[in-house]
Amino acid sequence: MKSDPNSRVQRFGVAVVGVSILLCALAYFGFLYVSIWHYTMDDSYISFRYSRNMIDGYGLRFNPTDALPTEGFTSILWLIAMAPAFLAKVPADAFAKVINLCFVLVTALFIGFCIAKATEKRKHAYLGILFPLVGASAYLCFFPVSILSVSGMETALSALLVTLGAYQVLRFEDGVRLSSAGVFATTLLAMSLVRPDLSLLAVAMLLTVFFTTSRSEDKRLLIRSGLCYVLAGTLYFGWRWWYFSSFLPLPFYIKAAGSGLHGVDSVLGFLKEPLVALTVALSLIATGKCRGLFLGALAYMLFFTKPEHLMGEGHRFLMPILPILIVVGLSTASKTLNKNTYKVAAAAPALLTLLMIGSAMSIDPGEMTFLNAYAKALKSTYGAIGETLKNESRSGVVAVSSVGLISYTSNWSVIDMFGLCNATIAKHPDERLDVTFRSEPNYIILVSSRRERYTPYVSQHRSDFNQKIFDTAIEKDYHVTQISEFLPGFYLFVLKR
Repeated sequence: MKSDPNSRVQRFGVAVVGVSILLCALAYFGFLYVSIWHYTMDDSYISFRYSRNMIDGYGLRFNPTDALPTEGFTSILWLIAMAPAFLAKVPADAFAKVINLCFVLVTALFIGFCIAKATEKRKHAYLGILFPLVGASAYLCFFPVSILSVSGMETALSALLVTLGAYQVLRFEDGVRLSSAGVFATTLLAMSLVRPDLSLLAVAMLLTVFFTTSRSEDKRLLIRSGLCYVLAGTLYFGWRWWYFSSFLPLPFYIKAAGSGLHGVDSVLGFLKEPLVALTVALSLIATGKCRGLFLGALAYMLFFTKPEHLMGEGHRFLMPILPILIVVGLSTASKTLNKNTYKVAAAAPALLTLLMIGSAMSIDPGEMTFLNAYAKALKSTYGAIGETLKNESRSGVVAVSSVGLISYTSNWSVIDMFGLCNATIAKHPDERLDVTFRSEPNYIILVSSRRERYTPYVSQHRSDFNQKIFDTAIEKDYHVTQISEFLPGFYLFVLKR
């Protein structure tokens, strides 16, 4: 006599196992989160400075003294999300970590909801109960998720909005209503506002729902939803073009410069993660709405093979699609296993165990050590210099390439020699030298690979221009007043006029 896979006893047992796995995952995530709590990306302080200036009435300006606003930030929605920190006068970095923690936990919750929605018609308790709980657990155990929780960037919010969009796509299986179409359009718009590149995924979600819906009434509602999204997005794009006098955000001019596929290595590094590789492999046979979501995720990865971006730790730009890969991979696996009771009993535990092992394998003790060393170095160098400038009798101008913490701490006017927050340098890099010295900076900070004499540290920041700036500074009677070690082989040379 065959046992009923949906008997009350078996469902209770499966639920106990699933909840136990989730509780262990939460504890493990909490350990990782606390272990790297002090890590905050320097770039996050750029957003904090923009948000603070916005609250202080300077508009979207990097320097309050700038004649024109500059769009050196990535996410307008993240600036708004950070505004309460400055209204309540609480530390911005701590506030960012706390709300990002909330975003991550809600994302894990909705990953479970998505998988439960995709498996709700399955006849086996393994699929309807255990898969959603393990999917959420796998997300929490993935080390880069802990990194994006504490980094101070908008990545956790991006991942949450993508997950909410995917959940709505799957819910449309039951039909489209006017209210749900409106919420869907709002979610897609929020995705585009939190990261412009997520517009690609938003369009993919819209097309997925449209082409997998058969009722003509539903299609009409989706067309209206899509038109509302496009109209609102167009209005925002037109406003920002007018406000910043720039067709595209400044980071685009920096990261999309040159020909070739500069991001291939970063995308391959993401795909080599065991959890990502497994979920991608499972998703290859996805059907229906899951297939559309997977194709959107693939298109997003292909897009990032082109820009010369600074991926940073934790696969920063690619992490928003991880929830989709987990949802589609486990939903597809559940559909395949649902056809045979014996396959479920034998294969489901093995698959879920492999998924959790793959997620846990993402931990890199060396990277954890680096993140903590980076956090300490950032505060003891750029942060300390910023505090010194802040305490000077009057404010001045400082030229530097890593502008985040030093600009936020000192509140001086800053010349961003890299160009993210300087429109002229971003669009006309050949004018970098001219722009830098035309402002007569009181201090210039350059990075060297050697302490004993200045030797430009060449990195992804394309800092080959540093030697010319150093030589010109010496000619103009600047002199080195301080040399600080950031990390071994990475020294800050502070030149004063």
